[in-house]
Amino acid sequence: MSGNDDDNTEATVNNDGLEDVALASVDQAIEAVENEVIEAVPDPADEVIETPRDVIPELEEVEDPQEMVEVLLTVGEERSRRDDVKGALAAFNKAIALDPACDMAWFNRGVLLEAQQDARGARQSFQICLDLNDQHAPATANLSILLERIGDLEGAYAMAEKALGFFPGHPALVQLKERCKDSGISVSMEAMQPSMEVTQAVDMKVVEEIAEEAGIEDPEDLLQEAVHHDHDEDASLSVDELKSAAEVVVAQQEIIRETETEVPEVPEPEVQTVDIDALVEEATDSIKNGDPKAALALLKPHLKTIGAQHAGAWRIAGGAMARLDLDNHAIAAMTHAQNLEPGHAPGWFNLGSVQQRSDMTQEAIGSYKRAVEV
Repeated sequence: MSGNDDDNTEATVNNDGLEDVALASVDQAIEAVENEVIEAVPDPADEVIETPRDVIPELEEVEDPQEMVEVLLTVGEERSRRDDVKGALAAFNKAIALDPACDMAWFNRGVLLEAQQDARGARQSFQICLDLNDQHAPATANLSILLERIGDLEGAYAMAEKALGFFPGHPALVQLKERCKDSGISVSMEAMQPSMEVTQAVDMKVVEEIAEEAGIEDPEDLLQEAVHHDHDEDASLSVDELKSAAEVVVAQQEIIRETETEVPEVPEPEVQTVDIDALVEEATDSIKNGDPKAALALLKPHLKTIGAQHAGAWRIAGGAMARLDLDNHAIAAMTHAQNLEPGHAPGWFNLGSVQQRSDMTQEAIGSYKRAVEV
């Protein structure tokens, strides 16, 4: 009896133990479920859609157009300080559309376009600012620096000289003026190629229609401006974005017409036709024969005229300048040549070599990289 009792007792203990373990496991499972962190599945309706850059909430309570311009300038400056370049540019563009004669909007637009590597757009914006207000000191200084960078050394010299009237003795301007003097190298706005590549999807038929409606003669002008108006950043240009760009192009054209000086038409004398390709070949042979001075003498008189957009002429002229130890002038000429023909790999390499020789290490690295990439 006692043996059986012991066995039964042991069985009871074991069963109770198993039940305790089972109950504990169930309790733990329930507790785990109750305390489980459930990750919410995002509801597409709850997703935050980023506000397009051209939406300016600060304008909601403003009705007076001139007050709107002031608000837009303030918004643009605030966005710029927050490194919201596209948002700031949208604000300044709106200010220009409302008041094309607002010199500060054009100046700030120029600063932002230069930061985005749109040298042609920046140059135009700074120039319009100065056409509206020729005493705008920052625009004068910025334009002098930009003109040197794009290879227009004559223009850079003239602007630096004017800027020194606002900032007497400024070391950077003094040095720039010294680098650019007696260069004889100038690059007109017309000779500059568009700086920005159009990467957004766009219907050219729509571009042409909107250009025609706005009175813009060349649809390409509208397309180049529209690059900066992809407000929702969806890699495509909508009708509204194209119309936004059209407002700025129309404003540009309006200011240019108003500020242009009427020059009486004078019959141009007959000029003997110059074969620029033949001159480039002759200049190349002169360099090969060790006479870079003769090569430069052949090309330099034509760089402002028939050779203004001839990449080879600028490239060979730059090579001649480099051999004559006119490195700063050579860099300017070669830079313009590469802007005209960015796919010319040897040109990037030669530019990098002269930049390296001039201790422009970062610029040289950039040029060498371009030589490899193209």
